[in-house]
Amino acid sequence: MTVAEFMARWLEAVRHQVSWNTYRGYEQRTRTHIVPDLGHLRLLELRPLHVEEAQRRWLASGNRRTGGPLDPRTVLHLHRVLHLALERAVKWRLLPLNPMEGVEPPSVPRKEQGFLTAAEAERLVAALAGDEYELPILVGLYCGLRPAEYLALRWRDLDLERGELRVMQSVQRVRRDQVSEHLGRRVEGFRFGPTKTHRSRRPVAMPPVLVELLQDWRLRQALERAGVRRVVLYALRHTMATLVLHETKDLKLVAARLGHADETLALRTYGHLLPGVDREVARRLGEVIRLRGDGGRDANADRRHTNGTSRS
Repeated sequence: MTVAEFMARWLEAVRHQVSWNTYRGYEQRTRTHIVPDLGHLRLLELRPLHVEEAQRRWLASGNRRTGGPLDPRTVLHLHRVLHLALERAVKWRLLPLNPMEGVEPPSVPRKEQGFLTAAEAERLVAALAGDEYELPILVGLYCGLRPAEYLALRWRDLDLERGELRVMQSVQRVRRDQVSEHLGRRVEGFRFGPTKTHRSRRPVAMPPVLVELLQDWRLRQALERAGVRRVVLYALRHTMATLVLHETKDLKLVAARLGHADETLALRTYGHLLPGVDREVARRLGEVIRLRGDGGRDANADRRHTNGTSRS
């Protein structure tokens, strides 16, 4: 079996195990890069060196349209798809070991996440009043949901008396000719389905101002006059995390609202926004140790007094 034949079988196996967008990404990366560069090799002959050479080619001239380099993040996605696929080959007893275990992933420069300042967020809220997209965007801003999550919310997912919503599903864009059924209606070009992970199914509290807007729902439109920098919809999620972190310094709370498994990802993404936290912790630690030493007296002062007396 060649790598190309195996990848075709793997894609067929995972087709109904992942979301449509995830499968589309797997298929596209397999078709445009993995099969053209590695598909001719026999699966049992695939070695880490083959993959590392392919990664170097992709980083140097992997862009099929321009002939230029592929973005390192794109190459990292290719690396992950191959690792995932070949892990299944090991489970199927087609390979004794996963060759990707010996392959170094490409280095990806850290990308600063876009977010609005508190003042910009205030201007955005004011400019959205009465507009078509006010509620979807404010839900994203106040609750930190992914666009695929807040665009899939149904009234049954909201408890306005408790001021809480539950993320139960997501919506993904698919080809225009694909039709799905949602709430008894045929929907073209979109597919509703499970959330990204089981941890993404979570309750999220809403502030009273959002609850009031939801209770008095109206269609609204246009963001341009807000005087706010243009950002992608995902920036609303980062804005919520940034503002909550700024006010509370509570990474655990931010991670929970974002639907992360723990604080690790939140720390990696937003930790640079807490430059003063370490200094504050050091100050408080100094006070605690000083106050607890020698029955609450200033140990350093006592030491200076003692040294002065002995020298006298």
